[in-house]
Amino acid sequence: MYISKVNGRKFIFLILYIDYILLATNDLGLLSENKRFLFNKVEMKDMDKAYYVIGIKIFRDRSQRLLGLS
Repeated sequence: MYISKVNGRKFIFLILYIDYILLATNDLGLLSENKRFLFNKVEMKDMDKAYYVIGIKIFRDRSQRLLGLS
């Protein structure tokens, strides 16, 4: 399941699989806002940057603004 929210040029994706939540956004302020909202609603732990999720490798190149899955 995924949920996306678009606000002008900002976007955030919330990907939910069983008890894992993965957030991807192009705006750190939007990320912080959504994490605060989630922490207030459910008990959760921030695992910081994701490199793998459910066996899928996540790669990013911030200089070229790329995010991919393998």
